[in-house]
Amino acid sequence: MKNEASASPNKVSETMSKRAPSWLGVLLIIFGMLCLALLLYQFQSSKSAGEIEHLSKMNESRLSSLEASLQSELEDKQKQFSEALEKEQKSVDDKFSRLQADLNSQMSEEKQNLEIDFAMRQQAIASSLYDDQIELRKNLDSADASLASQLAAEHESLRSSLAEEHESLKSSLEERQEAVEKDLSTLKSSASEEIPTTAISPEQSSSSQAPSEIKSKEAGLTKDPLKLGPDDIWEVDGLFRVSINSVYLSEARNTYADERAGFSPKYVVCINYGYENLGLQRGFVLYPDTVTDQDKRIGKSYPNVMSNYPQFLPTDSLQEEAEDCFAFNKEVKTVGIYFIVYDDDFNKHEAKFTIPLLSDKREA
Repeated sequence: MKNEASASPNKVSETMSKRAPSWLGVLLIIFGMLCLALLLYQFQSSKSAGEIEHLSKMNESRLSSLEASLQSELEDKQKQFSEALEKEQKSVDDKFSRLQADLNSQMSEEKQNLEIDFAMRQQAIASSLYDDQIELRKNLDSADASLASQLAAEHESLRSSLAEEHESLKSSLEERQEAVEKDLSTLKSSASEEIPTTAISPEQSSSSQAPSEIKSKEAGLTKDPLKLGPDDIWEVDGLFRVSINSVYLSEARNTYADERAGFSPKYVVCINYGYENLGLQRGFVLYPDTVTDQDKRIGKSYPNVMSNYPQFLPTDSLQEEAEDCFAFNKEVKTVGIYFIVYDDDFNKHEAKFTIPLLSDKREA
């Protein structure tokens, strides 16, 4: 057994000594393969570096072309954006201009409507004021007429009493004259003596003259209107003064008054005049009493005065320009303007101005 055991290691060593060259070959083969792999790797590495450099150049070229393309596209986009922005700006400007024009148009229409409304309200107020003035003038005229009637009645009563007193004095004078004639006849028959004369008292003389004075005063109250022309001035010493500045056709119309009346006049004549209170203690306001055309047609009072309304004048004051308008339906060439003024004693003063119209039309 021991011999077998000792023999087996020897066999193993022999076997190992016989197999040793085979392991070395394997190692050599492995080393050769590694060297070959290394050579292949180096070859691949050198080849890959060239490809990488080539690819890098290609990429750089592509990047340059791509950058140029992107730059061109960016410029195109910027250009398109600028054009779109300009179009949008222009569109916005056009819209703003249209909106501004619409707003200006609306504001203009609103302003025009407000002006029309204001003018209509002003005309309505003027018409109302004019109606009030006409009513007041009618009331004053009726009051003046009533006072004039009372004055005329008192004047008639005074004239009647004076006439009765005159008749009484006349009969008394006739009786005294008869007595004197009898005395004269008696004296003539008795002797040639101085014949006494009978004096008439101042009371009798004034009484006999009173009726003529009343008559002259009455004639002054009932005389015809004083006739005057365009350049004349109507003045009653110490009382008042009246003059005509101009008479013209007006194209303006009071639509409010026309709507109320139901028609619009064809011709509107406006009279511009001045008047002054020289000494009327009660004061006065002066309107044309009546206005006629060349054919004696009477004009209708028309509320078309926006300013220069006739004002009430106290003593020692004047209004240089007052206006009043009258409507006619037929052509007017010449107008007759009648003024009536009552003094503090209710004496009536009346005058008529005959005035041709101005050839050029003037707005009121």
